[in-house]
Amino acid sequence: ENYILPASLSNGNTQGMIIMNVYNVKLLKLLSTCDIPKVFFDTAVSVPTSELNGDVILMENYNSVFKLTKHLIDKGIKTFGFIGDINYAKSNHERYEGFLGALDDHNLALDHTLTLTGSIGEDTYKEEIELFLDTLSSMPQAFVCASDYVACLLISSLRKRNIRVPHDIAENITTVHVYNQNIGMRLAMQILYRIKYPNMPYELSYIETKVIYRNSSDD
Repeated sequence: ENYILPASLSNGNTQGMIIMNVYNVKLLKLLSTCDIPKVFFDTAVSVPTSELNGDVILMENYNSVFKLTKHLIDKGIKTFGFIGDINYAKSNHERYEGFLGALDDHNLALDHTLTLTGSIGEDTYKEEIELFLDTLSSMPQAFVCASDYVACLLISSLRKRNIRVPHDIAENITTVHVYNQNIGMRLAMQILYRIKYPNMPYELSYIETKVIYRNSSDD
């Protein structure tokens, strides 16, 4: 509760900073007050990008999950579940919106009893997924997850229940490929730009991703 930012962020020794995957609201608000150039990679849902006082770069989230979900719908899937804390990271929230967008586009209603989207402890994901699955009277035909990490935990939990994904647990998960090296280069370019032009309007940018269709979404 008494945390303060290190002096190096306020004494003029730091010319700029890249803030990656920080979701703690208090810390984000403290960082937003720093009068030095900043570039954020992803952010918390509850902190509007307009209040960060810096540039924000995100991977593309909505369209990729829309395409992934549409792919499943086109294969005949009609009942879906979604797992992932959508109020934690902006990226998670946008992925959920893409998921909902695909359902709506195909006039499919979401059964909210098949979703685990509320607050999930960072260290208790596995246990909370287990408890969630225990509440289900029947499984959806497919689950869409907020990340590969969540998907791997889900597959592990389904294996314990002798549920095949889709045939005796397909470990090659249909996923969204993120170009990490390009993201790193883009963040570096943006902070150099922001240092050189500190008074230019802040930017919100998206980096394209690619859906990788694998056997976890096969017939």
